[in-house]
Amino acid sequence: MNSFMKSKCAIVLGGSRGLGFGIATALVKQDWQLLLVARSLPSLVEAQQQLQTIADTVGNCDSIRILPGDIVDPELPEVSYKETLRVFGRIDALVLNHGGPAAGALHELTDDQWHSGFELLIGSTVRWTRKFVPVFSETGGGNIVIVASSSMREPIAGLALSNVFRAGLMGFVKTAAREWAAKNVAINAVAPGMYETDRLHHLFMVRANRNGSTYEHERTLALQKIPAERFGEPEELGRLAAFLCSSENRYITGQTVLVDGGAVVGIP
Repeated sequence: MNSFMKSKCAIVLGGSRGLGFGIATALVKQDWQLLLVARSLPSLVEAQQQLQTIADTVGNCDSIRILPGDIVDPELPEVSYKETLRVFGRIDALVLNHGGPAAGALHELTDDQWHSGFELLIGSTVRWTRKFVPVFSETGGGNIVIVASSSMREPIAGLALSNVFRAGLMGFVKTAAREWAAKNVAINAVAPGMYETDRLHHLFMVRANRNGSTYEHERTLALQKIPAERFGEPEELGRLAAFLCSSENRYITGQTVLVDGGAVVGIP
């Protein structure tokens, strides 16, 4: 029997950096084996080394594997599934971490950018879940967690693609949960606000260029809108995602959970 069969296994998309790496870190600390999927091989190798060091402390040796690929590649779900079974012999959870589409206001975005944004956030989600729901239902159950954005609940200026398509993901999560809950598959989304990631730093630079201000000014303005008075740390989001991935969660499904330091003011 494969020695990995005793441990839970998850595929984490975009797991080499930012929020995906934070989720991967939280899972490793809870004794999960992981297949990390991302576009950059050097980033994957670095993440693998860092995560394996953590895994070694809990006796989970040789438990982090990597697979370079683009989430929108229609062949990648099948390739990832086969690689996970080959190495670990099982799959228990899928983390769909999309990254962010191009920034810009409605009138600034081209047709190509709209198509790319749809493929990144909606098209890829449909393909990956369509692949793994039957797998989970045949093996007794599983969990899917979509990493989205607080723009699902409150539009963010200058992020039209994110606002439109991530709101669509809320509809997907609700629809999918109603169809798949009876198959013991739970699907949820986490909606982070502002976290200390490269993506956030990039957005501050975009805003500074657009507004004729500075990075420091835009960062200060953003902090003033967060009641917690700080940006989140990726592993904070990771701990929530790790619970939603776990076998302890079978009844929470169809939910979009805000994790934003209290920044969104609307009532769901």
